[in-house]
Amino acid sequence: MTERFYHRPMLRGPLGGPSQAVSAPEDGRIPAPELLRALAELLTGELTLDAVVGSLVADGFEAEQIVEALGWLDATGRLQEAPDSELSLLSPAETGHYGPQMRLLAAMAGSERAGISSPLPVLGLSAQSALKRSLVVMLGTGRNGAALANALLQAGIGHLVAVPLPGQPAGEALDVPNPFARLTVLERTEDLPAALGEAVAHLLVYCPDVFDEATAEWLNEVSLAQTVPFLSYRQTGVAVELGPLVIPRQTACYRCYRLRRHGAEAVSRQ
Repeated sequence: MTERFYHRPMLRGPLGGPSQAVSAPEDGRIPAPELLRALAELLTGELTLDAVVGSLVADGFEAEQIVEALGWLDATGRLQEAPDSELSLLSPAETGHYGPQMRLLAAMAGSERAGISSPLPVLGLSAQSALKRSLVVMLGTGRNGAALANALLQAGIGHLVAVPLPGQPAGEALDVPNPFARLTVLERTEDLPAALGEAVAHLLVYCPDVFDEATAEWLNEVSLAQTVPFLSYRQTGVAVELGPLVIPRQTACYRCYRLRRHGAEAVSRQ
């Protein structure tokens, strides 16, 4: 039987405000009042449950107690879904399709490793929703690019724009293995502005079959000018190198990385 995913990632409540949150239910089991008051301040409809739990854990509350309190609030009708919930991004068909992956994402977030059994299985939904909102531009549609493109589409990237590199296949091996993902294959980099329109890419990926430093340097300049994160990929024999991930104005750029790397390699050879 297919597992149902009923998520409420963004909640507005407790209904009636903090005073109602601490009123006694019929069974008499009430979460700690100080925890309920803290929840009442955070459940404004503007935070995901991941963010709520993370904030309360940082304040010293136990994660399992937080989850139990959220379950109690939900069971007693003191929560309602906010209009802009991330759940609205995913259709029922999508939540079923991505169900196993969302459980994996939740495990990667540490919820399962911490032994938390949540009546509100929302951990993982935020990550899946972020994937659906993402626009990724990838240069390179050869052997390496095609494999990466198929993996990104299967994972649920909302829109992937792939651009072939000179002397490499122009996207013949690309398809859309996921009915909920969108793929656009361009003929040349000059077509990018028209293809993107007003949209802003969330990530720029350089994934060639043969790595070219000049192209990487050019993409580094584009990344800095457009304030778009840049990730490079290269394969040498059986070795695969992913990165660096350049986040403009937060990390070193690709040129700085290359200079430091060459300097370190020169020192190691001495």
